[in-house]
Amino acid sequence: MGYLSISLLGLMGLAAIGYGSPTVSYLNDMEEEPDSEEFGQFMGRKKTTCKCGWTNKSFGRIVGGKPAEENEYPYLVRVSMDTSWGVANICGGTIVTNYHVLTASHCTTDVDAQYYVTTGQHIVNLPSNRSRMYRVEKVINHPEYNQINDWNDLSVLVIAEKMEFNQFVGPVCLPSANRIDLPGQWVKAAGWGDTQYYGSSSVVLMKVFLKVIGHKECQEAYKGSDDVAPNPIQFCTYRTKKDTCQGDSGGPILWLDPKTNRYTLVGVVSFGIACADGTPAVNTDVQVYMPWILATIKDNQRGSDTSCHID
Repeated sequence: MGYLSISLLGLMGLAAIGYGSPTVSYLNDMEEEPDSEEFGQFMGRKKTTCKCGWTNKSFGRIVGGKPAEENEYPYLVRVSMDTSWGVANICGGTIVTNYHVLTASHCTTDVDAQYYVTTGQHIVNLPSNRSRMYRVEKVINHPEYNQINDWNDLSVLVIAEKMEFNQFVGPVCLPSANRIDLPGQWVKAAGWGDTQYYGSSSVVLMKVFLKVIGHKECQEAYKGSDDVAPNPIQFCTYRTKKDTCQGDSGGPILWLDPKTNRYTLVGVVSFGIACADGTPAVNTDVQVYMPWILATIKDNQRGSDTSCHID
């Protein structure tokens, strides 16, 4: 039921076709997005266990719904698969170790297919000495993934060979044991998805700021369906006329930790009704699944491929 490729809609809205009420409070939130010029640039006062979550930026400003700078998010990858007509780009994903990428289970339901991840990419299908495609050796979808309502929509991809890290390719930070209270906070999404509902996908990596809304508000927006779980294993994001859409599924929802000034992976893009239609997008809450993620990495470990988190 998820977008089989979800995308960043920063340019236009569409007529609402969702379940939600147009009077819910998140629709009235007109708060200005934060100034992110220095986000991820310099280390904060608190350290991480290894280098993670940094950004590559010049000091020119680019705000939500606009192209990201080249390799701005070194941990973002493109997920593709073999098809009868060749290799097709299907989703986004996020690097967590030299051998592991997180994405959404609805992107990898065919566990026998051959998948690939491309690191260091900015413009789709444009050759670059910074980008490289790696073969996925193993797909590990969450054992309780529900294809009907996309609950537990999370997958670990085990890469066949070590992904080489440098300034332009590296891991995101993962949440620590201290839960981040997300409702009301700004988060960032990035991907190559459609720029309007069932429109054409972007060839350039796009980024957008979104606001996390409360679980009860999200349930109310999806009233009449069971798409949003009764327990908070998901969280919702919303911003007027800005959204994730087809093509961005499996990609990251990033939270800037003010103590480390590094981006932490707090969500994986899962699904929505349409794009920027007044209904919030639903994301898998990475914090809930950290025990499973860490156990899965440990069970499929190659050398010292440990994930990074707040020290």
